[in-house]
Amino acid sequence: MAPSDEKKPQALPASTTVCIVGAGPTGLACALGLQAKGVPFVMVDALAAGHNSSRAMGVQSVGMEALHALSPALADILVADGVPCGTFCTKDVWERDVVYVTVSDLAPYTKFPYVLVLPQHRFELRMREALREPIYWQQRVTGLQESADGSAYQVRFESGETLSAQYVVAADGSNSTIRDLAGIRYLNPHTNQISAASPDDPNFIVADVRLKTPIPPNMPTDAVQVIIGGGGHGTFRPVAHGRRHGLVPHLLRDPRSGRAAQAPEPGTHPVPQIAEVFESTRYRTRSALAEHFLRSTATGHAHVLLAGDAAHKHSPAGGQGMTVGLGDGCALANAIAQHVAVSGGGSLAQYANQRRVVARKVIGIVEGVMEVEAGGEDWVSWGRSYVLWALTKFQLVRRSFAYRISGLADLHTLQLDHSGKH
Repeated sequence: MAPSDEKKPQALPASTTVCIVGAGPTGLACALGLQAKGVPFVMVDALAAGHNSSRAMGVQSVGMEALHALSPALADILVADGVPCGTFCTKDVWERDVVYVTVSDLAPYTKFPYVLVLPQHRFELRMREALREPIYWQQRVTGLQESADGSAYQVRFESGETLSAQYVVAADGSNSTIRDLAGIRYLNPHTNQISAASPDDPNFIVADVRLKTPIPPNMPTDAVQVIIGGGGHGTFRPVAHGRRHGLVPHLLRDPRSGRAAQAPEPGTHPVPQIAEVFESTRYRTRSALAEHFLRSTATGHAHVLLAGDAAHKHSPAGGQGMTVGLGDGCALANAIAQHVAVSGGGSLAQYANQRRVVARKVIGIVEGVMEVEAGGEDWVSWGRSYVLWALTKFQLVRRSFAYRISGLADLHTLQLDHSGKH
């Protein structure tokens, strides 16, 4: 396509109440929440269109609860489009159980007692369809500064345009431009030092694939299954993509050596064979946590708020990434709407404090899952696997694990209306 034929970005308005930077799941959740509460907003994204590659592959119960509070109809559409998985099991390469968690045990506590497996780009598509306001694509942020009277932030774009907003939501990912322009540091959650990329960071491949038939009988079609061994792991999740049925592997390089992990000889069933790769994404990741989720002007009348990967980052282990991002977006929409309605108050600080606590807890959960899924072959790894195997023989322990992984323990931080929950 010739440059003159390229679609030009839509012209931005001069001002708005809320500017949401980033049209991924977190930004879309915030936008849908603001839309439901009648708060004006403008959503911008540097991309030319929405994501169309594999990224996150599922959402835990608390994420679905948050979306259901925004729009029961949207939640129903997402469930119909995905695969509800009521169990989460981890096995070693000899097909021995390590951890078996029955998420379906959470039925007394949630409408969504499962992990909903649905690729991120499908989630985003359904959320965009529920959004009545336009998304301003191809709008890359280049500057951020306070207005002269401190009542707004001026967001500058590569196009040369400027948008004035009282609230600026940074939902623009782990390499957030807004976070950097606001001078908020992205820290290692354990050392409080600047979080920097390292060759030792875990290396993941996320792919949407079709397996050759017949699919081995040890590959479940209604459960998330993790196979560990040899310093790496593969997570297989059933995916309903159109009318195709596939499985999604998450492959991990050995973080100790940087080389591809070599699995031991497999168990008795045939090894799954990939027939076709529909989409794939490869990336490295590490744990990081923004030092603050909120920055205000000197007058306290305008605010930058962080959400999703702009605020925190971790590996995809345990299916937490999109879940906590959706929670951030919904909670932030509630906080902004309350702040607008009462002309101030502590709702923004409450959001920033509570969601940072949640993010730190999620990082701990993910890193714990990563220790198990690392699949080491030493005595410590074997002992840990044996203890987990023994503990998850008890339903109460399985339910406790499921409750923690589901995020339901932090449901109060979303300020949702649960009147319809059984």
